[in-house]
Amino acid sequence: MKSIFLSFYFEIQSTLKYLRELLVSLGFTISSKMYVFFKKGTSWHLQTTQLLSYPKHSLGFHLGCFLLKHKFEPQPRCEDHDVFHVLTGYKVDTAQEIAMQFWLWG
Repeated sequence: MKSIFLSFYFEIQSTLKYLRELLVSLGFTISSKMYVFFKKGTSWHLQTTQLLSYPKHSLGFHLGCFLLKHKFEPQPRCEDHDVFHVLTGYKVDTAQEIAMQFWLWG
């Protein structure tokens, strides 16, 4: 009886964890699209290949490496976001993106 209860309990916990991750990911996706839509400023008009031609010890080169590694291209008016990834070391998964935003907001 106890093993059935534990099995059921762990199944519920696993399902709730999955649903939580799904909801956080969905919320992040929606807020990301809103962020891009409302972001002010001018575009840097740079491509990853251009950044990779910068000197090897420059921030531009490391930004290019980051974009290449993750198969990204700079998003117009949001290029600085990826610079923060390079400078802080935060990854690109949902939890790390949220953590970086909290870190940036102080």
